Amino acid sequence: MLLQKNEYKYEIFQYDVDTYLQKSHFEHSTLSNLDEPAIINDYFLYCCKDLINTSEECTFLKYNLKTGEISRAALHNYVQSVTYNNNKIYFSAEKSEWNIVRTTVEDENNGLWEVDIETGTKKKLSDECVFDDLLATENYLYCYRIDYLLPRGMDNARYKGYILKQIPIN
Repeated sequence: MLLQKNEYKYEIFQYDVDTYLQKSHFEHSTLSNLDEPAIINDYFLYCCKDLINTSEECTFLKYNLKTGEISRAALHNYVQSVTYNNNKIYFSAEKSEWNIVRTTVEDENNGLWEVDIETGTKKKLSDECVFDDLLATENYLYCYRIDYLLPRGMDNARYKGYILKQIPIN
């Protein structure tokens, strides 16, 4: 398969530790490069966009490392930043448009979200949605946003610093 420059490919090879023989192989291509995928409990987790339907919809897929089954953990629009912790997925979603500057468009999908990996239960943590990066620890979710000198999108190379929001998650 020839990959285009905007496609990303994940591959997992599992080997038997005693014989060094390959036990399984998983491969998937996506349009999404949202943060690094993660291995949580017995799952390989990642966010992907459909290669054929280029909508704003992101699917969080989980590949069970023990059984080799792939299933959907969650589905959401306008996903911007993703992080994982224990058995949860955390992500920010923002519908935005570009004129001269980047502005947020009101949408019910906007916000900071939490998804339970096992059940797929999705919960909104905050209506705030403009975050450049997320980091989850055992007890807190850290949400980073760049504080630009000019409005977002005008001159992103110049900024004052970072704004950090800390949210308890346990």
